[in-house]
Amino acid sequence: MIVHVGSYIVGITLSQFILTLRVWAVWNRSIPVAVGSIIFFLGCWVPCYVVLAEFLRPGKLALSPSAPSIGCLLTISSSSSLMVPLWALWLVYDTGTFVMILIPGFQTYRECSRSDLLKTIYQDGVAYYVFMLSTSLANMMCDLILPVSAWQPPSGSIPVDYEDNN
Repeated sequence: MIVHVGSYIVGITLSQFILTLRVWAVWNRSIPVAVGSIIFFLGCWVPCYVVLAEFLRPGKLALSPSAPSIGCLLTISSSSSLMVPLWALWLVYDTGTFVMILIPGFQTYRECSRSDLLKTIYQDGVAYYVFMLSTSLANMMCDLILPVSAWQPPSGSIPVDYEDNN
């Protein structure tokens, strides 16, 4: 479990770091933007990892009785509402980076010719943000509405004593 959660966290961190580098590059590698981005990144993501660790801490692994070939399922005994701050911080971070990309984007769009490439880049950016906004909101609503039992594996699951030997 530690390996899977760790790779998930590393993947998220790297993707958000690349997004942060993109913001910095769009702002012509400005030092104040770099410092602000680092503070903003740490202010949003360190609490996310703390919340994620707290959420996963009581988790146990279990084999599914209906499909043992799929591997182990993670059972969660903590409240799913613990995840709401994670999704909210993710939403705050994405909104901040989206705004920081839009500001120079609008300036460039007004000053330069409206090329198809420029339109595509900003349309894709807006589509990404709308997708992330709707996903984060849906996750927050599901975490608040669904009972904790929705996070449990099917009845008859077999507990697994898992030790990470790596």
